Amino acid sequence: ANDDLAMTFSGKYRTAEKGPGIADFEASFSRISAPSIWRYFPNSVPEATRSWLKRALLAGMATGVTATLRGDLSDFPFSDPKKGTFLVMGSMRGVTLDYAPGWPEITGLDAEMRFGSGMRIEAKTGKILGAQIGPVIAEIPQFDAPITHLLVDGQAQGPTSEFLRFIEKS
Repeated sequence: ANDDLAMTFSGKYRTAEKGPGIADFEASFSRISAPSIWRYFPNSVPEATRSWLKRALLAGMATGVTATLRGDLSDFPFSDPKKGTFLVMGSMRGVTLDYAPGWPEITGLDAEMRFGSGMRIEAKTGKILGAQIGPVIAEIPQFDAPITHLLVDGQAQGPTSEFLRFIEKS
């Protein structure tokens, strides 16, 4: 445990003749500060992703998070499930997300998250300006696809003035 998180961890690591080695790790986080999550992603996750997490997650807490990393690390992020597993799942509460510079932040975000060879976030509730959002699903089906897409599907409700304000600020 530290200021960022509380966790238990177990696993094995074996070096390989070529490549970064073979991992078999499991972790359970009872809490992890959303603004510090970027620090705990493997270095093999692209720098752009870690930088976005560092910049975008401004507040909140993740709880009940489990993480599994199993397989030859040269195959990470394991697009082929036969070669290994990378899976992080848990809940986020009270998150403030600055998803893109110059756009309105999402605040009070409560969601379930799943990261593996892709990402899926199912937000139950949150706010953008004065509009209530949720449910919303944000998904990147495959991180290592030749062209990566962020798919967002959801609902928002609030005064028309808040939607016009969103357009003005985005």
